[in-house]
Amino acid sequence: MRLSPHFSLVEFTRSARGEKEGFDNSPALDQIQNLAALCKQILEPLRRHFRRPIHISSGFRTEKLNQRLGGARQSQHLLGEAADLVVQDVSMGAVFQYLIQSTLPFDQCIYEKKGKTEWIHISYKRNRQELLEAQYDEQGKPHYREVNRATG
Repeated sequence: MRLSPHFSLVEFTRSARGEKEGFDNSPALDQIQNLAALCKQILEPLRRHFRRPIHISSGFRTEKLNQRLGGARQSQHLLGEAADLVVQDVSMGAVFQYLIQSTLPFDQCIYEKKGKTEWIHISYKRNRQELLEAQYDEQGKPHYREVNRATG
C-alpha cells in the first residue's frame, strides 16, 4: 500500500526485531492515516529538497514492539505520527540544519546520535516545532538538549 509517491506502508511497519520474535506490527486505519499525513507534510517535501531517497529505520510501532525497543511510553511511533530516518548520501547534520531553517510543520525533530550511528526522528501532528539533540550514554539511555532555531 502506497502512503505517498515515494513511501509505502511496509517501510513503516517492517521490524527485524518483530519478525525475529514473531509478532505482528500492523497499524490500524487511523494510524495508517497518520503515517500518510507524515509522508505528505514532512517526508515528501524533505525528499524533494534533497533529491535523495529516504530510508525509514523505524516507523510505526505496536506497544509490544515499542517496549522491546525501549521506546518512550508516549512515543508518537505508537500513533503512526513519527519516523526515524536517514537521507541517502546526506549527513544527518545537514538534514537537521535544513529542518531547523525550514518551514515544514513538524511536531518534533530530534537529531539522534548513538555511537557512530546518527539519524533524525521527526513527527507530524501537534506542530510543537520542538528541536532537540539526543546523545546516548553507555547504558543506551538518551540525554536530550534543546536546540535554538536561531543558532542551530
